[in-house]
Amino acid sequence: MTTSGSYDFSLDRDDLITEAYELVGAVAIGEEPTTAELTSGGRMLNIMLKGWQTEGIALWLEQKITLLLEYEA
Repeated sequence: MTTSGSYDFSLDRDDLITEAYELVGAVAIGEEPTTAELTSGGRMLNIMLKGWQTEGIALWLEQKITLLLEYEA
């Protein structure tokens, strides 16, 4: 199986907050949260991320490695 090696998934902060509100039913699907809801959601996202950081979870770590696989018959 070959892959292109490209990554094109993109989700900004407001999109993430909107999806979370839709998931819990706080905002109807297809509707936009208010500015106050986005502000509150952003604050909660920051609190959640800081909590994970204090637990030692590496949030922004990305590492690409190349492995040489050898086959012996």
